[in-house]
Amino acid sequence: MNPEADFEKELNGIRDAYRGFRAKKLHQSLWAPFGSSEAAWRARQAEVFITVLRERGWSSLAGRKVLDFGCGRGRHLRQFLDWDAAPDLLDGIDLDAPAVEEAKMLSPNIRVQLATGITLPYPDGAFDLITQFVVFSSIPSEALRLRIAAELDRVLRPGGFFFWWDMDHMAALAGGHDLPLTPAIHFPHYGGTVLNIGERPPPSESLRHVRFLGPLMGFLADRFACHPSHHAALFEKPFLPPHASS
Repeated sequence: MNPEADFEKELNGIRDAYRGFRAKKLHQSLWAPFGSSEAAWRARQAEVFITVLRERGWSSLAGRKVLDFGCGRGRHLRQFLDWDAAPDLLDGIDLDAPAVEEAKMLSPNIRVQLATGITLPYPDGAFDLITQFVVFSSIPSEALRLRIAAELDRVLRPGGFFFWWDMDHMAALAGGHDLPLTPAIHFPHYGGTVLNIGERPPPSESLRHVRFLGPLMGFLADRFACHPSHHAALFEKPFLPPHASS
């Protein structure tokens, strides 16, 4: 058996899927930024991302070295600039060459490179924050996901954060919607909280400030709301390796 050859076969399958997405022009249809569903998801991503980092004491991305793994056309990296990230402290990687070239054209002040994640062109502990938005659900095998997670762990500094935003199941191109995707198994020695996320905030978020009956009304309304379809998580890398802290 040759794991490296198997990994490359998987990666080629992902590249083929991205070519299919471009051929179908999904960025102009399903993922169009003014589409109601896409707009709702983008708002949810921003809300959750800011909330979980604020709860850890961050007030912005100023002075933070950030890597967006699977950055695609660089949308999240450009959003990070609005949250006070410095362009020279931002990096993005993706395995899709056309997406990388488009990201470079749209964001010439941000470093974006072509890489798979099996090996990363960065030293150990290079980043304060690493993000991934709907990337791991497209990686077919657990072996490859764990290999990439280990490399991301290498380039995250101790005490740094990994932000995970992904579906709660594997993508169709990676094995179908009946296979669950669990964030924590990829970073088992990290501490953190996993949130179940739906397209829109649960009704309890709007009702929690209603006096007296608000919490009860919110609890009941949530029971009939849409079922969450994504996970968001903020994991913190420990300062000591697992064997040293046990």
